[in-house]
Amino acid sequence: MTNHGQREARYRLYRNRSRGWIAGVAAGMADYLGADVRLVRVAWVLGLVFFTLPALIAYVIMVLVVPPRPDHLFASDEEQAVRRSVHLGPKDALREARARMRDVEDRLNRLEAAILSEDFQLRRKFRDIS
Repeated sequence: MTNHGQREARYRLYRNRSRGWIAGVAAGMADYLGADVRLVRVAWVLGLVFFTLPALIAYVIMVLVVPPRPDHLFASDEEQAVRRSVHLGPKDALREARARMRDVEDRLNRLEAAILSEDFQLRRKFRDIS
C-alpha cells in the first residue's frame, strides 16, 4: 500500500476488536468519532431498547461490512490520538499542540537557567579539577 493509501486508511471506520466487547463496532465508532466508547455503547443499548430490530440489523450489517482495524495502523497510541484530534477538531488539536509547545519551552527555559546558573558552573569547575 502506498503512503497515500496508508494515510487514507487511517481515516476509515474500523471495528476495534481489542477494545470491543462483542465485535468491536462501538469501540470502532468511538475511535472514528473521537467519542468516549461508553457513550457509544450507551447509544447502542438505547437503540436496542427503543428500536430493537433496526438497531440489531444495523449492528449485524456493521459487523459484516466494516473491516477490523489493522494491528499496525498507527505507530503508537499517541499517533492515533493526534490523528483523531486533527481529524475531528483542528482547533482543539492546534490548542493542544500549542500547550505542549509551551510546556516544552518552559522545560527548556528551566534547563537553560539551571545550566547557566553560577552553582552549576561552580560544580562543573570542581568536577574538572578532579
